[in-house]
Amino acid sequence: MKAYGFIYVLAVSLLISCTSSEHVRVGKSIGRWEGFGVESMKQYKASGVEYLEVTVNPLIKQDRTKAYERARKLSEEILDAEMQIWSVHLPFSRMLDISVLDDSLRRANVDFIKEMIRLAGIFHPKYLVLHPSSEPIADEDRAQRLLNSHESIGELAEAAKEIGAFICVENLPRTCLGQTGKEMMQLIDGYDDVFLCFDTNHLFYQTHSEYLNEIPKGKIKTLHLSDYDFVNESHLPPGQGKINWQELLKGIKENGYCGVMMFECDASPEEMLDCLSLR
Repeated sequence: MKAYGFIYVLAVSLLISCTSSEHVRVGKSIGRWEGFGVESMKQYKASGVEYLEVTVNPLIKQDRTKAYERARKLSEEILDAEMQIWSVHLPFSRMLDISVLDDSLRRANVDFIKEMIRLAGIFHPKYLVLHPSSEPIADEDRAQRLLNSHESIGELAEAAKEIGAFICVENLPRTCLGQTGKEMMQLIDGYDDVFLCFDTNHLFYQTHSEYLNEIPKGKIKTLHLSDYDFVNESHLPPGQGKINWQELLKGIKENGYCGVMMFECDASPEEMLDCLSLR
């Protein structure tokens, strides 16, 4: 725990730079891990983790006709646990790609995600996290796939407005689109109302500081915090990989981030708060 003392100072100064009255807000992305029900939510809330990111994928698993029923039930559980929704992670898979070259398939994927945005409205999120592509993507197709994704993102941003939310495009690893800060800015070029989700576990071709240097201040509106070894996408709790958290949090602060410290890893509330030295 003591090894993370320096992180607390940075985390606090990060938020003080936004507003002197705001405490450090901590959240957990759910949906990737089984068994995270209302009792788990209450445990996290009691420990000081007050925010959640809901993932749509489990809601549409198997019988999609029950997706709205599942979403309403989950919304009630979150309300019962007295937690707050920060964001909703829109669905993603190898088959659900908004950058595909086949325009009829791209159209179908965009239309489906629009429906999932309406589903997300049940949770009243501030932000909607969106993958700009799936994988693999061949080098010779990359330029066109970037253009296709850019067009899809603009259309989905308009759909997000209908539920009072903003799209946050997530940086992705390997051959996916959004490998670098430069690519991320290409994807949202010209869209003043589209922002970014910074996933600390997804950078394979840049350091965190190199990535952040390519992102204008104020464009990152949410985070996916987790650790890794720079080789594999691992989603480890901070401190179990190779990320220099002092350097990373300093970079996030300098980039103007003022939102929830959202963890996307299988960490207990104690591990999350120890990371930030908040207990």
